[in-house]
Amino acid sequence: MEAAAESLPQTKPVTVEGAETFDVTASATGAPYRVFLSTPTAPAPEGGYPIIYLLDANADFAMLCESMRRVNQRVRYTNIDPAVIVGIGYPGTADFEVNRRMLDFTSGPSTDPDVRAEVPVGGADAFAAFIEDDLKPLIARMRAINPARQILFGHSLGGGFALELLAGRPELFHGWIAVSPSLWWNRETLLEKYAARKAAPAARLPEAGLRVMLLAGRLEEDIAPWHLAHPDREIFRTRKLRRRMCHNPSEVVPVIADTYPQAEVSLTLLEGEDHATVLAPAISKAFRFVLRPVVAG
Repeated sequence: MEAAAESLPQTKPVTVEGAETFDVTASATGAPYRVFLSTPTAPAPEGGYPIIYLLDANADFAMLCESMRRVNQRVRYTNIDPAVIVGIGYPGTADFEVNRRMLDFTSGPSTDPDVRAEVPVGGADAFAAFIEDDLKPLIARMRAINPARQILFGHSLGGGFALELLAGRPELFHGWIAVSPSLWWNRETLLEKYAARKAAPAARLPEAGLRVMLLAGRLEEDIAPWHLAHPDREIFRTRKLRRRMCHNPSEVVPVIADTYPQAEVSLTLLEGEDHATVLAPAISKAFRFVLRPVVAG
């Protein structure tokens, strides 16, 4: 056995090409964040690169980076502009720091009965301030960024955070991608924020306009075939029906379009995908939507 083990090849860690990481502390709260940074190999265009700010980066940064690298190999065929990716995550090795993201991505408690009453919530404003006041200026000093083409990309609770931020601060980003947004968290509060935005004086918008895309998997509101024999299938079914992961986005999209009539607003429901599998096929569709070239005028 020892001889067989000695004959095995030595292995090395796989790295994400062109990616770096560093830690940043929020100036207002002292909360630590781990930032992941990926830069295209192509030179920055005149005006700077578009930039994607990705939430839940510990889990999703590598997937987004590799998708970007692949479509950038033949830009004239994909018509997807190369972009800097800035992933926002947390120190540590876990894919998801549950309590941190619950705090950062929510502005208040949930109405859903499955959410534990003791989870930390309500830190969305402070998290948005960290992005705007600390992270964006730092990245602008590190890379040639086009300030008119900044994009926020969130999945699940991160998608819900993006849509809530869009209601109050549409000027912060040109592109808004919400994959499987957790609108069930407190749907009525979100709708109230859009109603207040519509009733207020016209919002200041990014120079490049607004592109807003919501995506979800059809199986997020139905039992997946691979769960039909699962002993908890009825629990899954009840929760999925209550959370309305397809119906809620379908109903919120016209609200967003009515609030920002000059925006391009899109909804895509992906067949055969559930909450865990929808992200991978959603990425290329999101890239094409927010990273196709902006036509002047």
